[in-house]
Amino acid sequence: MASSISIHSMLIGVMIISSLVTTCSANFYQDFDLTWGDHRAKIFNGGQLLSLSLDKVSGSGFQSKKEYLFGRIDMQLKLVAGNSAGTVTAYYNNELDAYGRRRLRWVQKYFMIYNYCNDLKRFPQGIPAECRRSRF
Repeated sequence: MASSISIHSMLIGVMIISSLVTTCSANFYQDFDLTWGDHRAKIFNGGQLLSLSLDKVSGSGFQSKKEYLFGRIDMQLKLVAGNSAGTVTAYYNNELDAYGRRRLRWVQKYFMIYNYCNDLKRFPQGIPAECRRSRF
């Protein structure tokens, strides 16, 4: 079971990395940091290939050293049997640092024309969850 999960994860990592390499010719030694996973994340072929694996103990991850406003990753994902609901949602989890939050507040202050969360008449049934969260 663990080797099956590891193989699937490695294939997913290779597909993600292949799409990144063909698009931007990234060098993973120079352009990315391995953020977690100890020996489960490895860079090969002079920085051209990144392998990510998953076992019963943990997974692995990486992040870009550069900041991008927009990006695109194309991938094929094969989920393991059983409960794999968190596989896709974990990919989208991201948080702004203090500098990013300040930039977002500045853009909202000077460029946001309409904030529907402030339009209380719009929600007679109650404010939606995203409007109840604390501001940045």
